[in-house]
Amino acid sequence: GIFWLLTAVLVPLTFFIPSTSGRAAITIPVFNSIADAADDPRITRALALLIPTVILVATIVSIIGAGSHLIANDLLHQVAGTRISFAKWAFYGVPFGIAASAVSCWVILRLFLNAERRDRQLEIPRGEKQQPLLTAEKKTLGVAGVMMALWLTEGWHGIEIATVTMVGALVLTLPKFGVLAWKDGLKAVSWNLVIFVGAALVLGQALIETGAAQWIIEGVFAVSGIAGAESRLLMLLALAFIVLTSHIYMTSHSARAAALVPALLYLGNSLELNPTAVMFIGTVGMNYCLTFPVSSKALLMFQELEGETFQPADLLRLSAVLLIVHLVLMVVFYYGYWQWIGLAL
Repeated sequence: GIFWLLTAVLVPLTFFIPSTSGRAAITIPVFNSIADAADDPRITRALALLIPTVILVATIVSIIGAGSHLIANDLLHQVAGTRISFAKWAFYGVPFGIAASAVSCWVILRLFLNAERRDRQLEIPRGEKQQPLLTAEKKTLGVAGVMMALWLTEGWHGIEIATVTMVGALVLTLPKFGVLAWKDGLKAVSWNLVIFVGAALVLGQALIETGAAQWIIEGVFAVSGIAGAESRLLMLLALAFIVLTSHIYMTSHSARAAALVPALLYLGNSLELNPTAVMFIGTVGMNYCLTFPVSSKALLMFQELEGETFQPADLLRLSAVLLIVHLVLMVVFYYGYWQWIGLAL
C-alpha cells in the first residue's frame, strides 16, 4: 500500500537531504495529496505520524543524515583518534535503518488503522506529464552524483566529507556554470545551525577536558548501573536505555550528541570498551526522538499543518510501543550483526 511505498522512498532520501526538517518539508506536498485523496481523518493521522517517524528512525543510515552524526564522529576522532567513513557508516546503519523503518510502519498501521482502512486502495491524482530535465537540474544531479561517489570513496582518497560538500556547493554557485547565484546560496545557508554545530563541538571538547564528562558518568550512568554491569548484555541494555530516553530531557539532537558522546566515550575508555561501537550504538539511540512533538522539528512541522493531523497523545501512544521495539532491535542487531562487523563492545 501507499504507507509501505512512502517508507521505501523516505529511507534513501536520507543520503541526499542532510536535514530531518528538510526531508519533512519536501514530503509535505505528497502528504497533502494523499490526505486529500483519502479524505479520512484516521488515515491522515496515521500518515502524519508515519512520515516524520520514518524520517527520524532512518536517519542512522547516513552520516549526513543529521548534524549530530558529524559532531559525534568528530568527538570520536578527538578522543580515540579514529573516524567512521561515509561508506562504513552506511554499512553499519543501513540495515538497522531499513528494519526500524519497516517495523515503525507496521506498528503505525496496526495502532491507528483498522483492517478495512489498511486494505483500502487510494487513488492518487496524477499530475501533468513529466517534462524532460532542465539543464540546471542535470547539472545539480551530476554534481550530487560526484559528491556521493567521493563520500563513498573517502577511505581511498582521504578527502573529508566537509571538504567535498564545500567544493560541491561552490561548483553549483560558479558564474556561468552554476545553477544558483552566490548571494542566493549564502542566504540559503542556515548560519545559526552552522554556529550551533560549531559551538556543540567546542562544548563536547570542553566536557572531555574539564572532567565534566566524568561527572556525568559518575552521576547519571551510576544510577543506571551501567558502570557496574558485568555482562555485555547488561551494558548494552543500560546504554540503549540511556540514549533512547535522552530526547526526553535534552530536546536538541545536536546538544544530545555534544553532551552525551564525550561521556559515553569516557565510559567506554574506563570499561575498556570499543569507542567506535560505543559512539555508533549511542548515536542510534539518540536518533530516537518520538515521545513529544517538541522532540523534533519534523514532528512539529506535521503537527502544525492546517487541518487535523495528530495530537500529542497519539505520539505518546506510538512512542510507548516504538521505544521498546527500538530497544529490542538494538539488542538484536548488536548480537546478530554489529558485533560481527567490527562494532563489538
